[in-house]
Amino acid sequence: MDRIVNGLTAPSGQFPWFARVYFSINWCGATLITWKHLLSAAHCMYHPTT
Repeated sequence: MDRIVNGLTAPSGQFPWFARVYFSINWCGATLITWKHLLSAAHCMYHPTT
């Protein structure tokens, strides 16, 4: 996360509702809604042309 100006590294577990979802070599952030459901941006799940 070197691109966040004046940002701080969060220790593991500080934000337990945040998830990092990997797709091959890319990743997106997501929010834990329930123990079974994550909410993320649509462009993270689908190709932009679909």
